[in-house]
Amino acid sequence: MLVKLFDHPEKSIPEILARLDRLRRLRTPIEVDLFRDPPFPGSIDPHEFDLISMQFVADSITENEHDYLRCFGRVTDMVRPGGALTMSAIVDSDGWQLGSIHQPSPNISEKTMLNFLASQGLKIINLSRSIRSADLTYTGGWIVLAAVRG
Repeated sequence: MLVKLFDHPEKSIPEILARLDRLRRLRTPIEVDLFRDPPFPGSIDPHEFDLISMQFVADSITENEHDYLRCFGRVTDMVRPGGALTMSAIVDSDGWQLGSIHQPSPNISEKTMLNFLASQGLKIINLSRSIRSADLTYTGGWIVLAAVRG
């Protein structure tokens, strides 16, 4: 799928899989469940990560603002002082289409999200917004941002 998607004829499927396996052995992936308490294994220091990347996670797994902010806070808690969070999220949206199925979204406003990041000690260093259009598979829009914990 990666070879087809990114059109890398110089890499074969076995070469790509071998590289992914090598990367997994260098640093074991961490199982994170934002609804579990704690959301990560007990052996993990919750403030040890230099970089967290979250792409459409909390907004895709929650249906209301309370659950969204709880899950989002668990993610921001993992960023160490001086560390960064990069993320993309649907904002001002009550849901998105996956084929014929309407997936609910918590309808978080961009302002609520940005205020929450500020309250968590994360300073936004870059922010981009989507162009909103009637033919999209979701209502509202989305943002992509990078923030650093002071």
